[in-house]
Amino acid sequence: MFRKLRTLFGGRRCEFCGKASSEAQRYEDETGRPIHVCFQCVPYAERRGYPKR
Repeated sequence: MFRKLRTLFGGRRCEFCGKASSEAQRYEDETGRPIHVCFQCVPYAERRGYPKR
């Protein structure tokens, strides 16, 4: 239940570093699943070739 409340009010968690960020950008992984990436990990996601959603 705490996890559900945290995602509602605490922002999204970055897929790579795990930090919570209110300004997370959405990318799509290899399987087509949407992932959230914080602003610090955006260069890493772009290097890996994840397309933006």
